[in-house]
Amino acid sequence: MMCFKFPASLCKEINCDIARFWWANQENDSSMHWKSWHTLCKSKMNSGLGFRDLQEFNLALLGEQWWRLIQNPNALWAQVLKARYFQEVDFWKAKKGHRASRVWASLIAGWDEVLNHARV
Repeated sequence: MMCFKFPASLCKEINCDIARFWWANQENDSSMHWKSWHTLCKSKMNSGLGFRDLQEFNLALLGEQWWRLIQNPNALWAQVLKARYFQEVDFWKAKKGHRASRVWASLIAGWDEVLNHARV
């Protein structure tokens, strides 16, 4: 989850499996859903159970990789990314490009999430 952006359908399927585990009495049995999945994903302090939405968690982990890039731009993996994808600009202005690898496209998605939710 730290290197690849998972498809939304896969995250939704896993979330459904987790919810089914908590709400079902047996494997194929279902019971009353007393709270919505959205409510269960809230923190315990906000009257939830603290479950993680896997799609949001995936983007958070990808954003964490950008934080590591900012903190240690001389790391080998950062130098490889810079040489491959953004030689002329700094990492703040890096773009996806037209022939991006799956790892780079995933990291760009995490970067977009960081920019959308960062406090300045």
